[in-house]
Amino acid sequence: MAEEAKAKHIITVEGRKRADLTGVTDVLCFDEDCVTADTADGAMTIRGRELHITTLDLEKGILMLDGEITEISYDHSAVKTSFFGKILK
Repeated sequence: MAEEAKAKHIITVEGRKRADLTGVTDVLCFDEDCVTADTADGAMTIRGRELHITTLDLEKGILMLDGEITEISYDHSAVKTSFFGKILK
């Protein structure tokens, strides 16, 4: 049961001032301008200003942060290339 909850990846952003994430398996790096976390759906980066991790529970897969959030992105290099994408390279 705990593994199922940990694997589900959900992002909730409240007013660009707070983000709650589930499905977090690791925090790869962080500072006041950027937080990069490994999730059930691949690595993701949250950029902003004065970012602070308020809660981190890797056992439950939970990450909560606050600050001014300006961007959320996933690492696209981990996405598999389609058959046609490989041919057209």
